[in-house]
Amino acid sequence: MHKVGVKNLINSGLNELGISMTDFNAEMYKRIYRSDKYEQMRQNVLDLLRINNEMEKPIKIYINLRIDKPIEKVLNYSGFNEVIELAEAVSANYHFDNWSGRIKSTDLTVEVDRRLKRLFRIDVA
Repeated sequence: MHKVGVKNLINSGLNELGISMTDFNAEMYKRIYRSDKYEQMRQNVLDLLRINNEMEKPIKIYINLRIDKPIEKVLNYSGFNEVIELAEAVSANYHFDNWSGRIKSTDLTVEVDRRLKRLFRIDVA
């Protein structure tokens, strides 16, 4: 986003945009995305939502949370209220894949590992 510019993206003609992200928790972001770009992601998402709102929401922005905790806990984290208010919708995505064997069961939190086994009735390698 920082390369393209928020207003350029909003004025690009998009009608809808889905953003896959964690909540505003740096540790969870690092755990799930294995990246140190948490602060950049956070600022980009907030800038996009705020400017889209100022421009009367030409894009419906959907936030798809990739989280390893129950969504009820995540939605109560401080600082996330603005996202909830400005986004079209916020939902949780519990679909994970093993990226051709690069992600092992031991890389997941116990809660996600149990959820995957229960949902898909499989053993996660």
